[in-house]
Amino acid sequence: MKLSADITADEIKSISQHEVFRLIQKLGCSVGVKTHETALLILKEKQAEIFNSVDLYNKVIDTISCCRYRLTTRRFIQELFQDVKFTEVYTEAHEALNKVTMATSTSPSTSSSILVQ
Repeated sequence: MKLSADITADEIKSISQHEVFRLIQKLGCSVGVKTHETALLILKEKQAEIFNSVDLYNKVIDTISCCRYRLTTRRFIQELFQDVKFTEVYTEAHEALNKVTMATSTSPSTSSSILVQ
C-alpha cells in the first residue's frame, strides 16, 4: 500500500480524471444530479487542468453519445470542457491527412490503371 507521499502527480491526475468520469456517468440518472454537478464544479474549481484533457473529453463525449442524458445535463458537461485546447488534435489530423495525400499522389491511381487496360 502506498503512502500519500509516494503518489506521483500522474497518479493524482489519473485518479482525478477517473472521479470526473464517474461523476459524469452518474449525471445520466436523474437522482442526485445537483449533488454530482456540485461535485464536478468543485473539482473544476480546485483542479481546472483536469478538464483541459482532450483524452478525458473524448471519453466523456463517447459515453454521453451512447447513453441518455437530458439536454441541460449535456450542456452542463460541454461547459465543463469549454477550455479544452484542440490544437494537438488538429495537428494530428492535419499530419494524417498529409500522409494520405502523399500516399495517394505517389501511388498510381486505380481508376487510371483501369482505363489504360
